[in-house]
Amino acid sequence: MRSVVLPILAAAFIAYFTAPLLAACPSRLTNGTTADAGPVMDWFDCKAPLNGPLFTGNVGIGDTSPGAKLSVNNGQGNSTGLTEALRLANTGINAGDGPAINFYWASAGQLGAQIGIYPQAAASADLIFLTGNGSSPTEKMRIKNNGHVGIGTTAPSQALEVNGQIQVDSLASSSATNLCIDGSNVISSCSSSLRYKEQIKTADFGLKEILAMRPVTFKWRGREERDFGLIAEEVAKINPLFATYKLGRIEGVKYPQMTAVIIGAIQEQQREIVLLKTANADQTAEIKSLRLRLADQQQANARNAKDIATLKVQIETLGHKKSARLASK
Repeated sequence: MRSVVLPILAAAFIAYFTAPLLAACPSRLTNGTTADAGPVMDWFDCKAPLNGPLFTGNVGIGDTSPGAKLSVNNGQGNSTGLTEALRLANTGINAGDGPAINFYWASAGQLGAQIGIYPQAAASADLIFLTGNGSSPTEKMRIKNNGHVGIGTTAPSQALEVNGQIQVDSLASSSATNLCIDGSNVISSCSSSLRYKEQIKTADFGLKEILAMRPVTFKWRGREERDFGLIAEEVAKINPLFATYKLGRIEGVKYPQMTAVIIGAIQEQQREIVLLKTANADQTAEIKSLRLRLADQQQANARNAKDIATLKVQIETLGHKKSARLASK
């Protein structure tokens, strides 16, 4: 009997003390009701002791046909800027008192993500984005008050700074400027101007280094794609300057800079070609001189042969005369 009486007494007690509040409240706001801000706020204030009103339909502020649970329309916007439609503010003065929007999984009552302002300071407030596992979301992206965007970092030093790997699924096909990564991991155009260089010395590598390289064909691990090139570890043994490094380990080959090595090899070969041409010219001149001497010798030999033939004739003539004299005696 007691278990039945107590709930009845409790209900009567709640009804007795809340009846004046309900009686004093304005008319209930029902679906399709249109009201100005004053009556709406009066109704909110009146219902506050009962944990506020419960809306079963869509609520429109400045919108008579809201298409979502809450629709805010401030009318025609400013053609040169933004028109405020919703304002979030906190009165706290601490860094973590900035206003935020929380996103929950309604079924589980867990916090999934946040968007807010940090720190709570007019001159240095950043817009931050947090996601998490339902209890303790952590910051993933930040838009600094100076316009810099950071992903995985709270202090981006460039217009966009990403602390992590970037994947691009599709690239446009066009003629464009090559990109490089500088010593600070900033993507930039590949520069070779004297303005950025110091301690310049003429490199002495060339043909020897080219001949030591081993061109190879290979298949990339993890994908069915064959390719060709050089092995970075082998190239680093030839000259450490020819390789790129990441976290203290050999990573790749400086293929664009290899043109300087090829130029050195071509220049070295060209110097050898010039030397060979000079030596060949000297040999050609010597051969020409020998041919001239040979021609002179051949002419001299021809004259000597003619003189010898003349002498033979003279000797034969003298022999005939001598024989004739002896015969006449």
